[in-house]
Amino acid sequence: MATNQASSGYPTVVGTQTLRHGVHYFEVTVEYLPASSFMLVGVTGGPAHQANDRVPGGEFHCWGYGSSGEIWAHGARVQGGREEFVTGDTFGMLIDLENGTLTFFRNDYPVGLYIGLEGPGIADGVRPCCTFGYTNYAVRINPCARVPEGTPRFDMVCKSPDIKVSHDHLTSTNTSFLASHTARGTSGFSSGIVYFEVRVNYIKLGGYIALCLGAHDLHTNTAVYPVAHYNAFAYTSQGELLRRGEIYREGLPRVVTGDDVGFRADFNSGLIIFYKNRHPVGQILGIAG
Repeated sequence: MATNQASSGYPTVVGTQTLRHGVHYFEVTVEYLPASSFMLVGVTGGPAHQANDRVPGGEFHCWGYGSSGEIWAHGARVQGGREEFVTGDTFGMLIDLENGTLTFFRNDYPVGLYIGLEGPGIADGVRPCCTFGYTNYAVRINPCARVPEGTPRFDMVCKSPDIKVSHDHLTSTNTSFLASHTARGTSGFSSGIVYFEVRVNYIKLGGYIALCLGAHDLHTNTAVYPVAHYNAFAYTSQGELLRRGEIYREGLPRVVTGDDVGFRADFNSGLIIFYKNRHPVGQILGIAG
């Protein structure tokens, strides 16, 4: 356990293990963090233990998630409006050094994704770190932590402004009749085998919804068929499979209110299989690369 004993400043504690390659998971339990206080959990490629600012500056090559619901990189705030964490919460990071990403978890559910863990700051590897606010703030490393299997939720920040996301982040609703609007999940996938499923709570007869796997900026899409830039693979309510902006296959079962729609993506073989009500309806090869 690490406890802040300083009476001023923002000291940072750094882990003993240097991570240079592969995918790693690190998790702490927040032992003490009063409401409206600040703590940062992240990774550093520099001597962040020498820092004494609220957020370590750029020279310390630090990336992290603040208890106030913000993601920071090199001393700059890059995302805000995310979930806060407090005393009693577990907070973890999936550190993917092969793809340069950080996925953040609060109480086993993904709450944020950062892409851009790269550059000279990681040349000598990175180490987990934690920056504390006031005296007695404390965290405890969970030594046997495993990567959470919590369901990806809808991102409160990376979404169209015309989409409303529920408080539990599990339901997204389009509030506009103009153009197409996209909500993105909080998790990023780049390896292994993953399954994701949604239930269609409401779609009018002849309406359009697409369940997609695509690039991290897919939430900026406003086209019915996401263009090739978004590297999207989708199953639409019209019974179509889409592959990188083009119709790959037609004539599949249509999707209506109450249907469950999912996909199983295998990044090892490059195969994605789409499901309607737990039955496979179509597949596309070539999601890897």
